[in-house]
Order: sequence, then structure tokens, then C-alpha cells
Amino acid sequence: MGDSGESPYDVAYTDLQSLYMLNTKIERAEAAVDSYLSVARDCERCFAVHLFPGSLTENAADCAHLFEGYLTEMERYRVSLNRLKRRLHSTLDLVRSIVAAFKYPS
Repeated sequence: MGDSGESPYDVAYTDLQSLYMLNTKIERAEAAVDSYLSVARDCERCFAVHLFPGSLTENAADCAHLFEGYLTEMERYRVSLNRLKRRLHSTLDLVRSIVAAFKYPS
């Protein structure tokens, strides 16, 4: 490394741009999953209001289970996206500090 000001890492400003684009895609996916969850919860509430306990037919019970499964799956996607975003932000911080340290050496 020495006084050359060169980074021992193969990191460039374009890597930061790629990470920011990935962040944008994750945010879009989060918005989509949140929207799907909202619609599914509204449908589930509507379904529950219009069916009375004891009047559930086999098909209606199957439909209720489908809602539960769908909501659970969407919640898992939401958790995964949140975890991915946290890791991305950690990586962004690291890459930013590497690029800054070797772009403006002291």
C-alpha cells in the first residue's frame, strides 16, 4: 500500500452505484410485498366478516387456510428482504469507507 494512495481492494465507484441500484430494487420489492400483504389482509377481513362461525363449508375453510398460508409466506418474504437490506447497508458502509479512504488519502 505505502504512499501510493492505491487501495489494496478491488473496489470502484461503480461498485457503489451497483449497490445503490440493488437497494432501489430491494425497496421496490418491499413495497410490492407490503402491498400484497395489505390486500390479502383486507380480503381476509372481508372473508371473515361475510362468513359466520359454524357456517364454514369445506371450500370456505380451504380458502381461509389459503389466506393464512399466503400471509405467512409474504411475511417470510418481508423478513428476508429486511435481512437482505440490512446486509446491503453494511456492505454499502464498508465500500463507501474504502472508496473514500483511497479517493481522498490523508
